[in-house]
Amino acid sequence: MGLVLATTGLVLAAGSVGIVRNLACIRLDEDWVPEPAAAEFVKVNRLQGNTLTWFDWGEYAIWHFAPAIKVSFDGRRETVYSEAIRTRHLLFYFDQPAGRDLAGALEPDYIWLRTDLPIVNILPQQGWVPIFSGSRSVIFARSRDADLRQPPATLPGARCFPGP
Repeated sequence: MGLVLATTGLVLAAGSVGIVRNLACIRLDEDWVPEPAAAEFVKVNRLQGNTLTWFDWGEYAIWHFAPAIKVSFDGRRETVYSEAIRTRHLLFYFDQPAGRDLAGALEPDYIWLRTDLPIVNILPQQGWVPIFSGSRSVIFARSRDADLRQPPATLPGARCFPGP
């Protein structure tokens, strides 16, 4: 009986540590959010304007940068955006002919996308200039402002909600 109680006590103690740690830090999934340096870049340079975004990052941008940054699309896609808007963004991201004119139609000040999307390689050919390039994301602008500052390097570690 004593061994059962001792084992139960150890399991509860170990579980409590995990619960307390999770209450102190709601971890962000590194694959889902842009790298911290991208958010720091936006903050340091006080970017503002309309931004064509990767849909997973729209809510992140709203949380951190609204009202200065307005997004074209976010994770509320089925509840807020029409089928036509959703389709056009997907066609744009994956460089399909019917989506290539989205940046021209929306006239964003910035485009913030995952680096692995096919359209990222096409945008410079359309006159878009990368002003930030990180491990997971790239931010384009219509032109390069000479006064843009790169953020300081961030230390690796657990990222907690709300981030960056």
